[in-house]
Formats: sequence, structure tokens, C-alpha cells
Amino acid sequence: MAFRCIADHGGEKCKTLGHSKYWKPKSQAAVLYGVQDAFMDCLDIHIAEGEMDAIILSALCGLPSLGVTGAQYWKPWWTLILKDFRRVFVYADGDEAGRLLADKIQREVGMSVIPILLPDGEDVNSLYLSHGAEHLRSLAK
Repeated sequence: MAFRCIADHGGEKCKTLGHSKYWKPKSQAAVLYGVQDAFMDCLDIHIAEGEMDAIILSALCGLPSLGVTGAQYWKPWWTLILKDFRRVFVYADGDEAGRLLADKIQREVGMSVIPILLPDGEDVNSLYLSHGAEHLRSLAK
């Protein structure tokens, strides 16, 4: 289980206030969210930082997607799931952690990775809310 902070911080970001946007029990192991999408009949796969972003890409944008909690939780054996895809699009949140995740996946998976660097302070969820599904689909070209 994972939980998202839904508190109204008056425009402040969770990190600015000293807590994470997502919470999960400390004893919970890191998992690759949405693995069922990796078994769809598709040539490309999309990776987002966080379960909710993967859900948005998959369910609302029609893009087979996986969710990773962050670069520090990436497991080397997850590269085996990605090796048969033609392209691996990584939606890097517009912060240092997002760029670290995209860099780590690109180093481990290789040339098939296409990082999509989102604007500063943005993630898949915020872009979906402000620009819609077609905008997110247009980023993966």
C-alpha cells in the first residue's frame, strides 16, 4: 500500500514542508508497480515516478506504464523486464529526484531509454490535470 498526501498546503510543496508526497509502511519492500502492463502486446513501455503517475499514464492516457518509487529503490533485475521493449520512455519529474531516476534507468537499461524531462516542479499528475491526456501522449514520440 502507498498513500499520497492530500493536504492543502496553500501552494507549498510537500518537500518544502519537510515530508514526502507519498508514504508507505517502512517495512514494505520496493515493488515495480503495474507489472501487468509489461505483458501487454506493445513495443513501447512508459515509466513514471510513483504509482499514481503510472496509473494516469496507463488508465487515462492509454500508455502501458510501470511505476517506480524513486532512483534509490530501483532494483537491477527490473532491467530484465524492459530488455525486450523497442523504447522505454521515462517521465522524469521536474526535480532532482526525477532526473536521478531517468539517469539511473538509462544507465542500466541502455539506448532504448528515452527520458522525458518534465518542467520544473511538474509530474505526470500535474501535467495531466493542467494539459490533459493528449499532451502526455504527445511527449512520447
